Amino acid sequence: MPRRAAEKPGEKKRGRPQKADAAPKKKKPRRRKNSWDYEDEDDGDVAFEDAGGGGDADSESEEGQAKPKKKRARPRKALAPSTATEPPVHRKKKAAASVPRDEEEEDEDRLSLAERHRSRRQQYERDSEQLLQEVRGLALQEKKTQEKLVEKLKRDVTTLSRQAEEERKKRKKDVDRLVADKMREYDAKQRSRDDGDAEKKALRERIKELEAQFASFKRSTGPEDVVTVNAAAASAMRNSEATLQLNQANKLLELYRLVTSTEIRLIQAGDDDDEVDDCTEVVCTTRDSATGNQFEFELAVPAVASSEIEYLPSETPPTGIKVPSYLREELSFSRSEMTKFIRSVLDVVIRKKKV
Repeated sequence: MPRRAAEKPGEKKRGRPQKADAAPKKKKPRRRKNSWDYEDEDDGDVAFEDAGGGGDADSESEEGQAKPKKKRARPRKALAPSTATEPPVHRKKKAAASVPRDEEEEDEDRLSLAERHRSRRQQYERDSEQLLQEVRGLALQEKKTQEKLVEKLKRDVTTLSRQAEEERKKRKKDVDRLVADKMREYDAKQRSRDDGDAEKKALRERIKELEAQFASFKRSTGPEDVVTVNAAAASAMRNSEATLQLNQANKLLELYRLVTSTEIRLIQAGDDDDEVDDCTEVVCTTRDSATGNQFEFELAVPAVASSEIEYLPSETPPTGIKVPSYLREELSFSRSEMTKFIRSVLDVVIRKKKV
């Protein structure tokens, strides 16, 4: 090994700078070192001249390694003679050996950086793909939900349309029925009015005829017969009123027969009957409108309200029914029991009770 140079008297020994005394290092971005930093033609001379210093050369080399900086030209200075010097070839080998280590570190850093970049890119791609799949799933789920809602709305619309159509048909039927009923009522009233108009017209014609007859009779007779003519005209007017009342009575009887299914006919008194007419005798025929079964009987209704009504069985046999025993004999009952009697007769005709 080379020996360290002997110290001269009067020179202080230069020691290595301590770590605490060194300035804080600042991190700088790595830069690739080129061969110009190490392979300089003057490097051998510098190393050879600094070999006598010993500690100074080592400290400067350590500071140079701690803070890599671009080398600048330094002024040459006289150094103490040294008995042992370090050959410059060893310094070049040392600098050349440090270059591959830095390049390997840079390659490793570059590879690790590329690997991190690739892993991050793959992670971003995976995250993007996962997010895309989630978005697609949500969109598909939303589409299915919308389709279900659309189907439900279609069903609701169909149901409501069907209900509205049924309600419309029902209302139309009700309206048609009401219109038909009103038209029937109107037709019945119109017929009744036409009949009344016809009767009035007939009465007017009759009055005109009577007036014409009265005028001709008045012309053919003298003034003495005015009272007789007036009496005849009054009698004719009474006859016309009686005819009108008779027509109305016939209409009422027809309606009564239709409503109660009972036809009433008046029994005419004989010529040899000299008794006072205080009782009205009628023949009643109750008929079932569905089957045509009928039952005939006679009633004698007194003019006095407190007297009892007499029931007489008719000689005409009933058709399609069996008459109870109590209706085969003569009966008498008050006016308050008339409703009960009519109901029993209807039960016989309609319900066909067996005795």
